[in-house]
Amino acid sequence: MEYHKCRVCNNTYETHTVNDSKSRHPLSYARYLGFCNSDCWGMLTRKEQSVEHLFAYVYGDTRKRNNLKYIIKS
Repeated sequence: MEYHKCRVCNNTYETHTVNDSKSRHPLSYARYLGFCNSDCWGMLTRKEQSVEHLFAYVYGDTRKRNNLKYIIKS
């Protein structure tokens, strides 16, 4: 169990990196990517979500671990 800051809203949330990284549940995988809940993950467009998935496939959760914030374009 680890605690991280959400990349969108900066709330602290709990994640289980080993289980969440292999999860087929969208919210668990979103936590692995650095998003605390479905609201924050849902702020991304489908294209942005796909980019996050591709980056995680190659580099894992380095964006979350390096505290890279996600700026929502409105």
